[in-house]
Amino acid sequence: MKYLFLDTNIFLHYRHFEDIPWKTVVCDDFTLVVAPIVLDELDKHKDREKGKIQKRAKRVSSLLYEVLMNGKECKVPILYCKEPVPTKEDSEKMDLSTNDNRLILSALKSEYNISDIIIISGDKGIQFRAASNGLAHILLPDTYRLPLEKTDEEKEIERLKEELKTVTERVPEPGICFADGSSRLVIERYFEPDIAKLIEEKMVPILEQFPPRKKETGKPRNELQALALAMSELGGLSYEGYDEDREKYLQEERTLLELETKRDCLEERFKKVSFTLFNNGKAEIGSEVIYIKLPDDVKVYTRKESRESHEYLPPVKPSFMFRGEFRETARQISMMPAPFSGKRNVIWMWNPDKPSDIGGVYKLSEDNLLQHLSKSLDLSFYIDAARVDSFSIQWAIVDSELADPVVGELTVEVKK
Repeated sequence: MKYLFLDTNIFLHYRHFEDIPWKTVVCDDFTLVVAPIVLDELDKHKDREKGKIQKRAKRVSSLLYEVLMNGKECKVPILYCKEPVPTKEDSEKMDLSTNDNRLILSALKSEYNISDIIIISGDKGIQFRAASNGLAHILLPDTYRLPLEKTDEEKEIERLKEELKTVTERVPEPGICFADGSSRLVIERYFEPDIAKLIEEKMVPILEQFPPRKKETGKPRNELQALALAMSELGGLSYEGYDEDREKYLQEERTLLELETKRDCLEERFKKVSFTLFNNGKAEIGSEVIYIKLPDDVKVYTRKESRESHEYLPPVKPSFMFRGEFRETARQISMMPAPFSGKRNVIWMWNPDKPSDIGGVYKLSEDNLLQHLSKSLDLSFYIDAARVDSFSIQWAIVDSELADPVVGELTVEVKK
């Protein structure tokens, strides 16, 4: 059996004394012994120290009192050692104003065999004193030591570093992407269909609705046949001059279908490119100037600059009510301007030979975009998917909150 006299620092700076594997440390059965000087030092620490040391001193002191005085159960065997009464020789031999010497004197004056006593400490100084007095001693390994308590100065430096880190990280991180949030826009190469064939396909139901007039010979045989003939005339499919009106109508319809088909094909051919400003930073953006640059050989188009109007004669269907010269009256009625939209007989369509006059560099201004938000930029244009090849778009942002410009690249990929 070994009697382990624990130095105060074991209680304050190492794992809880109940959790240290003492039998492994001393390779023998053991009993912990608490000297009076250790209790005194714990009391001083709980009254004078601050932070973790003070809390630990209070907790250990309270537990030792309950175990040693009130018999509270403890995980390890533990005893209290009486205060030794030093002799004149003891006082001359060692300086008893030193707490380490008082702990050693307690061990020497205890009732235990000196060969069974071991001084356990985390301090090398007391090891020399124990050895000079014939006591065994063990320096408890650092594997059982608790992390050191930071000083107030160290805590303040750490706090200031955190504040500095927070301030330096609270900056905007602006960027530019396409409207769908990506940095790569993929479009299909446009190949023009057979427009003449499309027009003929659209003409089929019209030709079926207005077939040529069937020539009737002789007078109606009865009243029922006369009524059928009158109804046919009222429906516009049988009257003198019908076939002539029909041919004019079909030509007008064909002309309109040609314009509408070309317009629809061009709408599919011209692809819109628009942009979004985003902010992935931890602070809102400042006043920003945004530059977006396209290659010099890429032509862009806008609805205002690159489209043309095409007027047409509204088709007038063959009708008994509006036959011959009365067809123009019906046409003029259909061409009357709408109150807010102007002429009705106008079709707007893209002109591939009229690119925008604006150069390849666009400049915009933005501000006050909060972190983790995005907004559409007031910039969009169209490209001709029949003529353009894949290209890159360069962008740069000059932000009043950032020391350096932010630059990036977007890609338009044309799949053939």
